[in-house]
Amino acid sequence: YINYLGWDLDFTSSQMVITQKLWMMAYNLYDGDLIAKGKESRAAKKCAPFALKDLPDFIEYLGYVFSFTTVLSGPAYEFSIY
Repeated sequence: YINYLGWDLDFTSSQMVITQKLWMMAYNLYDGDLIAKGKESRAAKKCAPFALKDLPDFIEYLGYVFSFTTVLSGPAYEFSIY
């Protein structure tokens, strides 16, 4: 299939960056929960600077996920850096 002189919208790179940000936030919340309970693993200690203690507000989350500077092509970065 060739779309000669046409234009195709490809959203897969943006979708990939959003998925990476979602996974990073989930692991950061998990590490924060482990550290709060005192069950620190080696990985949780290594990632302690990025660990999240609480869920962010919904607006903060949307701002992080759809930040214009990274949503189009990346790179994905940790929520604590945002």
